[in-house]
Amino acid sequence: MSPVRFFAPAILAAALCVSCNTADPHRAIDPATAACVPDSATILAGAHLDRIRASPLTHNLPSAAQSFFDSLRSASSVVVASDGADFLFVSRGSFTSPPAGAVLIGKGLAVSGSPAWVERARTHHSADSGPPIVELAEPIAAANEMWMVTQGSANLPVTGNGENLNRLLHATQYTLWTVRLADRVDFAIQAVCANAETARRLEETTRAMFTFGAAAAAKQPQLSGLLKKVQVRRDDRTVHVTAALDSAEFARLLQGF
Repeated sequence: MSPVRFFAPAILAAALCVSCNTADPHRAIDPATAACVPDSATILAGAHLDRIRASPLTHNLPSAAQSFFDSLRSASSVVVASDGADFLFVSRGSFTSPPAGAVLIGKGLAVSGSPAWVERARTHHSADSGPPIVELAEPIAAANEMWMVTQGSANLPVTGNGENLNRLLHATQYTLWTVRLADRVDFAIQAVCANAETARRLEETTRAMFTFGAAAAAKQPQLSGLLKKVQVRRDDRTVHVTAALDSAEFARLLQGF
């Protein structure tokens, strides 16, 4: 599975929760959601569902994502946490009944996932704070429709060539992934390394990956053209990967997923 394929469904089909019984209006991830996240989570992803539904780009989403939105029509947002094995979905909305497979643990707060993590969320959602990964996520959750944080120890659920992505992530301390929807789609990845030398090697590897990918896709001009739009740069110990797609390019990208 490619990094794009993981990022789109996992972020579209997994992520952010905003508000609680006493939600803090100044935080994108409310205290109840933060408290539900286990300390062992190495992946945290989110999506502001109301914003996504309002975007004119939504009709370009693949059928799997559309079906996911239909299943959460009463939810305004959703969050997923994982350690690569166990996982937890937390959704927020005006629920008269919880989404399919979920249980209500508070007013407008529904959870589903691995039994032990669901039980932990049930007993911890009234706590005052969450683990450090929530603090890493807070700024990007506030500024983007979709986001994800992966710790350097994280293992994304990918196989085959996708396992190369996990090897790249293991060279980082953490990575921030964001998608912003407006009249275009802005993708951004910030991979933060322990030092500048590690970041330099990661930059070179990442740049080569997209260059070779574009060359390998030469018989698919549209895909090759999209890969060539990806920009890779380094700022000290942080590697930045960005791409901006218009609505037509976004639709072509999703045709393959």
